Amino acid sequence: MKMRTLLTGLAMLALLGAFLGSALAQRPASGPEDERMVQMMKMMEQMQDQMKQMHGQMAQMKQMHGQMAQMKQMHGQMTQMKQMHEQMTGMMQQHRAEMQKVCPGAAAPDPTKKGG
Repeated sequence: MKMRTLLTGLAMLALLGAFLGSALAQRPASGPEDERMVQMMKMMEQMQDQMKQMHGQMAQMKQMHGQMAQMKQMHGQMTQMKQMHEQMTGMMQQHRAEMQKVCPGAAAPDPTKKGG
């Protein structure tokens, strides 16, 4: 929606600039009025340049928004993997405890414990 408004504004500025340019070309030189018209044309060009810069900034922001969405998705996947790892670790500990009850001498050493 903002892009459409920006493009409409640029088009209107271009049309107004063309209209003022043709009006200047058809009128005979009249001094101060011509200077005002020239100043207005310069202002119009500056406004057009600013609108183009804003358009570029909006495109960059849109790209950054997409990157942020990807990062959020990756964070969600990492959280899910962490939860799965914790769940598997719990299941392994439970299995180890059950094995020690059934066969105390055959229990495998705990790989999560470091040292001897």
